[in-house]
Amino acid sequence: MFSAQVAVNYKLKNRWYLTSAPLISANWEADKEDRWTVPLGGGIGRVFKFNKMAVAIDVGAYYNVESPRLANQWYSQMLVNFLFPK
Repeated sequence: MFSAQVAVNYKLKNRWYLTSAPLISANWEADKEDRWTVPLGGGIGRVFKFNKMAVAIDVGAYYNVESPRLANQWYSQMLVNFLFPK
């Protein structure tokens, strides 16, 4: 099994940001046409302050440009990241 994730963020104004973090995977034991999952897409997020805690929340959608026959073509995700700056 192989998996890789590359995350890219682009900072906008007022704590907003654009993001893309697709999870690329390969199952070496599957048939050649069912081996890879390669999503393409991204989303938008914002950093919020709750009391003194900084939290980044983002939502995104990804289309699998390459995927196994029985896999979904689209998927969405919502991420909540707790930030601990110095």
